[in-house]
Amino acid sequence: MHFDHDSQAFELDKPELRAVMAFASADETREHLNAVHFDAEAGAVVATDGHTMIRCNSMAKGKGAFTVPLAALQLAAKVMTRKAHVLRVSRFKDDCAAVEVFDTTNERSPKRVAGWTPGTVDNFPPYDAVVGGLNHESAACKYGINPEYLARLALLGKMGVKSLRPCATGEHDPVAYRGDGHGTEVLAMIMPMRI
Repeated sequence: MHFDHDSQAFELDKPELRAVMAFASADETREHLNAVHFDAEAGAVVATDGHTMIRCNSMAKGKGAFTVPLAALQLAAKVMTRKAHVLRVSRFKDDCAAVEVFDTTNERSPKRVAGWTPGTVDNFPPYDAVVGGLNHESAACKYGINPEYLARLALLGKMGVKSLRPCATGEHDPVAYRGDGHGTEVLAMIMPMRI
């Protein structure tokens, strides 16, 4: 994942997009969670379903934040058929995002393959409230974890995340995992099972 400061756009390849989408809610009635949040001020891409969350941080930062419906990103994933395809997401207007797929085979002049301007979603949850209380030290954890949630962590390896390690949290807090890959810091959080 990369944030381009000049164009104020986030760029994701297909494995990165798929990994982020796996953490968003599939429930269309929960519109604020059935989306991916792009926070340029933090250089972060965030998705959650209320039980799991992923935050990918870029080194670059920009202005503003917006949330794109999952359906628009799923359509982009279908269009991204070649390894050289890259998704570029930016704010188009106050209530619209620009979602574009580019073929980067020729790096000097990427070719636009598809693009659309979906409406944005309001009321994405305040993800920093969850992340803020983490102790960033590595820790051994004793939790019951839903295997489906662990399968989502496996997708992070496909997006190039190396050395995923648990972080210390409180007794009933989410289990947090940190990793790095391709200049992106990744934080994934999973709610423990009630045992």
